[in-house]
Amino acid sequence: MQSTPDTPIGEVPLTPTMVDSPAVTRYPDVRVVGTPIPLCNRSFVAKAIEILLRYHDALRLRREMTPDGEVRFHIPETSATIPFRICNLAQVAKSERSARIAEETVCERSGMLTSGDLVRFVLFESDRFSPAMLVSLLEHSVWDTYSLRILSEDFQKIYGALATSQEPALPQRSTSFREWAVRMKEYADGRSRHSEIFASDVAYWNRLPWDEAVARPYFRQRQPDPASEGAYLIKVTGVRTVQRHLYRKLRANMQDMIFAAFALAFSKETCNQTFGANIVNNARDCSWLGMDMLDTVGRMTVDVPVIIRLGEEEGLEGAIEKTARCRESLPNQGSTFEWLMLSDALRSDVREHVAKLPLLLNYMSVDSEIPKGGNDATRREDAIETATSANRNDVREQASRVMRQTYAIASITGDDLYISWQYYHYRTALQAIEIAPLARRLSLILRQYADQVAALS
Repeated sequence: MQSTPDTPIGEVPLTPTMVDSPAVTRYPDVRVVGTPIPLCNRSFVAKAIEILLRYHDALRLRREMTPDGEVRFHIPETSATIPFRICNLAQVAKSERSARIAEETVCERSGMLTSGDLVRFVLFESDRFSPAMLVSLLEHSVWDTYSLRILSEDFQKIYGALATSQEPALPQRSTSFREWAVRMKEYADGRSRHSEIFASDVAYWNRLPWDEAVARPYFRQRQPDPASEGAYLIKVTGVRTVQRHLYRKLRANMQDMIFAAFALAFSKETCNQTFGANIVNNARDCSWLGMDMLDTVGRMTVDVPVIIRLGEEEGLEGAIEKTARCRESLPNQGSTFEWLMLSDALRSDVREHVAKLPLLLNYMSVDSEIPKGGNDATRREDAIETATSANRNDVREQASRVMRQTYAIASITGDDLYISWQYYHYRTALQAIEIAPLARRLSLILRQYADQVAALS
């Protein structure tokens, strides 16, 4: 598929995520992932990590600060040291082990501030009756949700092969993370041979009805505490049936439904029929640039604006259809939008309006993080809380930066949909609107739709 040589090592251009977020470039936004390993062999773990670092170039990505304060990223050919250590908890009381793991993890994260490391691994061993715990600390530059799945699967393959004295077999390498960043930057700078695609993309984004979708002065004039914030956890049951209905009848997905429900709720509260949101989107489809990113680790998600106009009496199903067709019309599935934001191609008012869209929506599945065994709803909700809380610091930074958006994380576990909707009154567009009625309306819209679909099935 590739038409030019892939150069996986060297300096990495700043991606849109790196440029926009101080949490990425200067203050590590670290995801901590725990992997239990029964009957652990520490030498196999160390070897598996070494192979992972050699195979996935993005795991060797390093951050450096120049004397003038500029942040740069590069990928060396090999890692000078393997960022892996072992912590033995055999002499620590069982009741204190969790606290010790948390303490050691915080120390590792602090070390990443100054070392330039973007990944670290710690293996916690205790007694032979308890499984070891491999804790992976991954800075957000090197992972997205899709990357976590790749890393988990590849680690299991490598460790399993080593444990059975076999040669680890991994898929053929896809395009490297650095090559993706280089070629996307060439595209955004107008230096790519795909000039027709570039011009078409720019024209699409410039003609969207931004003025209709951004925050307007229809909000009430009440001024709350500018530092106030909060969250609503909305739960909807029976969503597996809804998923099948969306796919078979509407050619739509769960993210389309959630976006449409927010649009309806906002329109009822604000009397505005045009609604826009930034939707966190997988930007791995780069086949039009001759790149295959299927098995590449790295942060390649983008915030893509989606805008729909609702009818006067629009129902949720009609809004879902509009959303799905709008999503399908995004140039290159929206993979280029944030890169174009770094260029001078988009009008300045477009760049200004993007931050004023009322919502940032991130849809992810956390099924793999739900404790196994039983159907205890409390345990599932605790797992959702754990999954979403990992994002809160980044969300707070994002909200204070864009100044206009609230943030919703939607997740499915079992037959339940959870929406953790966090709002921040940092001079936001929602600072004068009543949040609680809006949340109740959103919950009612989704639950009524789930009941309607269930009645039809």
